[in-house]
Amino acid sequence: MGVALRSAAKLALLVTGAILLIMSGLVHAGYITVDWGAVTKGLEDGAEAAGGYIQLALADLSAQLAGFSAGVLMGFKFR
Repeated sequence: MGVALRSAAKLALLVTGAILLIMSGLVHAGYITVDWGAVTKGLEDGAEAAGGYIQLALADLSAQLAGFSAGVLMGFKFR
């Protein structure tokens, strides 16, 4: 199962990278124009939404996260 999942993840990353390269080439060649203002606004809105969710999660789970982090660090140290 792990080998199949790793292979699927590699394939997904390869396809995503190829699409980004093709899109970048089309933008550079002038076939596509990008509204960077809309892209920036979308990224900022997404970051604000994610930031609010992260703050809520950290406020609720701070004790568990501290214990988990300490356990992980101890595991790396004793390895």
